Amino acid sequence: MRLVRRARRRRRRRRRAPCPPAREQAATDAVLAEHPDLSVRLGKDAIAVRELLVHRIEEYARHCGHADLLRECIDGRVGQ
Repeated sequence: MRLVRRARRRRRRRRRAPCPPAREQAATDAVLAEHPDLSVRLGKDAIAVRELLVHRIEEYARHCGHADLLRECIDGRVGQ
């Protein structure tokens, strides 16, 4: 019986835990909150926070474009 209760508790914890993208977004938000000035340079490569943000947006847009291409191949619908 004890094992069943443990398994149930573990399942509940997993359901409550944020998914990886949500955790990643929360981490990004926390880091950005530490640097209100986006021109601050970080790390050994001295990359500006603004550059990191723009890169993240570009990557997201690129992946959305790939998803659109796959969808077009599957159902033939073309976006506007």
